[in-house]
Amino acid sequence: MSLPEFSVKKPITVLMLLIVIIIFGVIAYIKIPLKMLPDDFSGYFLWINIPYSSSNPNEVLNQIAIPVEDELSTIQGIKTLNSNSSTNGVFFWIEFNQGIDMATAYQEVSDRIERVRPQLPDEVDRIFIRRWNPNDMEILAFAIQPPENSKDTYFLINDVLQPYLQRIDGVAKIDFNGLTEKLIYIEIDAEKLKKHNLNLYQFVSKLRKDNFLMSCGYVIEGGKKNNLIVNARFTNLDEIKNLPIGIKNLKIKDIAKVSYKEPKKTSIFRINGKEGITINIFKESGANTVDVCRKVNKAIAKIFSTDKRFKGFKYFSLWDQGKTIENSLNDLKNSGLIGGLLAMLIVFFFIRRFRLTTVVSLSIPFSLFMAIVWLYFSGGSLNLLSLMGLMLAVGMLVDNSIVVSENIDRLKGMGLGTVEASIKGANEVGLAITLATLTTIVVFLPAMLMGNDQMMKMFMKNVGTTIIYALISSLFVALILIPFTSARVLKQNGKKKTSKFIEKIKEKYKTAISYSLSHKRNLFLIVTLLILSSIYPATHMKKTGNMEGGPRSVRMRVRFPEYYTLEQRDQFFNKLSEKFMKKKKELEIKAITTYISLTWCQFSIWLKDSKDAKKDVADVMKEVKKMLPKVPGIRFRFRGDYSSSKGGTVNIFFYGKDQNTLMQIAEEFKTRVEHLKGVVNVDIDVDERNQQIVATVKRETAQKKGVLPIEVESSISWFLREIPLPKYISKDREVDVKLAFMEKDKNSENKLKSITIHAGKKQLPVEAFTKFKKEKAWPQIRRRNKNTTLGVKITYADTNFMELSRKVSKIASSMHLPPGYSWDKGRRFKEVEETDNSTMYAAILAATFVLLLMGVLFESYILPFSIIISVPLAFIGSYWLIYITGTIFNPMAATGILILVGIVVNNGIVLIDHINRLRKQGMDRKEAIIQGSTDRLRPVLMTALTTIIGLIPLAIGRANLVGIPYSPLAITVIGGLTTSTFLTLFVVPTFYYLLDVTGEYFKNLTAAFFSKAKVEKQSL
Repeated sequence: MSLPEFSVKKPITVLMLLIVIIIFGVIAYIKIPLKMLPDDFSGYFLWINIPYSSSNPNEVLNQIAIPVEDELSTIQGIKTLNSNSSTNGVFFWIEFNQGIDMATAYQEVSDRIERVRPQLPDEVDRIFIRRWNPNDMEILAFAIQPPENSKDTYFLINDVLQPYLQRIDGVAKIDFNGLTEKLIYIEIDAEKLKKHNLNLYQFVSKLRKDNFLMSCGYVIEGGKKNNLIVNARFTNLDEIKNLPIGIKNLKIKDIAKVSYKEPKKTSIFRINGKEGITINIFKESGANTVDVCRKVNKAIAKIFSTDKRFKGFKYFSLWDQGKTIENSLNDLKNSGLIGGLLAMLIVFFFIRRFRLTTVVSLSIPFSLFMAIVWLYFSGGSLNLLSLMGLMLAVGMLVDNSIVVSENIDRLKGMGLGTVEASIKGANEVGLAITLATLTTIVVFLPAMLMGNDQMMKMFMKNVGTTIIYALISSLFVALILIPFTSARVLKQNGKKKTSKFIEKIKEKYKTAISYSLSHKRNLFLIVTLLILSSIYPATHMKKTGNMEGGPRSVRMRVRFPEYYTLEQRDQFFNKLSEKFMKKKKELEIKAITTYISLTWCQFSIWLKDSKDAKKDVADVMKEVKKMLPKVPGIRFRFRGDYSSSKGGTVNIFFYGKDQNTLMQIAEEFKTRVEHLKGVVNVDIDVDERNQQIVATVKRETAQKKGVLPIEVESSISWFLREIPLPKYISKDREVDVKLAFMEKDKNSENKLKSITIHAGKKQLPVEAFTKFKKEKAWPQIRRRNKNTTLGVKITYADTNFMELSRKVSKIASSMHLPPGYSWDKGRRFKEVEETDNSTMYAAILAATFVLLLMGVLFESYILPFSIIISVPLAFIGSYWLIYITGTIFNPMAATGILILVGIVVNNGIVLIDHINRLRKQGMDRKEAIIQGSTDRLRPVLMTALTTIIGLIPLAIGRANLVGIPYSPLAITVIGGLTTSTFLTLFVVPTFYYLLDVTGEYFKNLTAAFFSKAKVEKQSL
């Protein structure tokens, strides 16, 4: 018993089955996790951070970076090994070849680090190894502006707000920026220290050993064991002030000032010109992002409105991943809903029967419910990729139902009874729609299983799996729901309404197909010219490999001259903020944040969410660049990869031994490149050389006086730095205690030279043991694959990526580099080339799979070739529509090309299957081709137009994947399906005719050959 026959003869069973599907679908939809990206979305990267503060980049390079690089180089599968040595230590960024098991790679890196650890300096304490994971990204970032009269902001944020938010289910970690904590400072007066002839070593050691709580064992009394704890904690500031030093009855207050205050500002964080704090929320792995964001937003609103301690505090969101997901999901839902309604209108236009249209349209929700059930019970989530798969499938979900219902309707019109027509109609086209569904499914296998591009594999796996679930469900619905409703719901031999417009189209088409069969050469010439014409848009359309998403922002690193004080930098940023806030509406600015310090300054413009925005980030960036003031000595560098559909950032790397020479080469390259069309900004990836003071220890002098070099280093270090001491414990909090010299002493090089060191019974100045020298030094040294490198970052927009790549390569190649120096393109350039290769590879494999599948199901090696011609016909429309609309060909569009391979052959399958049936009934070949093509014109147009019209909202709407629009994918499919459908109606029947005649000719020739051989053998 076939499925259609079962559905018609077992109505109660089928009805119960449909109700079960609805119930499970609703349950799955409610409970399925909502995430931004799937759990298997991960990169092939590792980071290693080895802190080594207050050192020289050259020292860090030689003592840490090079030994670690040598050890890591023994690991197989490393694509690029990058290191950045600075005064704070060394940072490694390792990129592995795609396909490497990152769990194994992490273990191997950890093993190599342990091997090399004995070779590293003793001061290297902790080494951090981190593997990239999407769960490591913050899901929520918001800004807080405390009132000016807030007495203890740190306590309210750290000890009240943080624990309150930390208790929310799903919150893993909370980070703060711009928050300063009050400390207890013991500030030494250098003159008093010298006056009383105190030993700094002894003084620091005494303070470090005081203020403790220590377990000293236990006492057994009366058969009971009592732990003994000695409490020597300070209970108030006066105890610290009156603590005896142990020399000349002096107390701490005699040589130092003790106070509870905020540390001196070394950095300033502002939000819209006012000092503030940013808070980043991270979720637990597996937690529902949307749910966690909702709970956090609700909790923040509640505590700020109900807790009197937060009176006057203001807060607003900078980045809300939950809302981004909701907006993207809603955009897709709305696009899908509109597309589904438009598809229903197309079906009604052709069928002209309301109930039949309703029955066909029901295949969309039923198929989606079934797909979500499959997704939920297979452990998947409803994320932006899986929902995109459902959205793409919406237009295709009615295809099978249209073919089945149209054939049933045709048989009813021929006089068959409702039940008989329902069973026979579904059975007749069962093979065709099964084959059409399988050809669409099979195109995802090459990209999911065999591609070299792992990101494309991940992308296609999540999108493709959802489409596969939906299409299998639509096939089930077409063979169960449509025959069931046709037999039980629709009227017996109801009056068939036909459109005069459609009948005229049929007549015109019948004439046109007859003409094309009689003028095959002309048709072949036209098709050849059209295919060749697609070469032009394919080679001239804009391309990019950019698939970056995230918060919409423009971030700049600002470099000030060394003589600019913190206050002067702050004033400059305040004026700059005011200037941009005057253009808040035009630039679609949500907020401006600034971070200022003497070593690092960043200016960030946060833009409206993509849902409310009209401008692309690239357009805003160009306007921002025009508004930047030109002040001598101040440099602006746009930072990082920005989220834009029109461009991105790429890198060029120069390699050599000398950093100064590399800088000269990079400056020359920058001058040549920044005038190219489409280049928004060019940055050299290193700061200018800083002035530093080098204190070289006079070893002979120190040895004669009995002073160790470490004593010299410690004295200088203690003079300039803040020395941490045991924490002060109060009733409600812990407070850090710091020992430092007074600011009036630290801001003078002469006072630094005059600090004293005990040499026996004498006190000698540091200058007696050291030689001070000022020199310029690079703040960091970068290496790539064990070679010193300097990167140049190019930010581009509104330009042909491939053309930009050629021009950049030409400029770099024309530069006369010194011997031993070279250049190379960055990762983004190579990614575009790899994406092109992967797309072509996957498309060829997909077409091959489709061809083989059709050969198996048709049991013919000729018929599949007459259908596969639809694939190049699709590329004509895709490339031309992408080129004409100015759409950028990115990985989204590449996905559309792969999907097209499976979709466009469906029309040919429906045509050829019906033609074969007519021929088996005894009809002449040419007559069967004309009649079969005319009979299938309506379902072909219906299935194509429902998909095309269904994707129009996605093509012209603002639906996006975290800032990456879906429109390139929709435009690719629309263009390809349009040309393929129109040309398939003529080309496939004509090629079928030619191949059938050729096959018949060779069959007769082979038969004649063997017959002649048989006669000759018998005559012998």
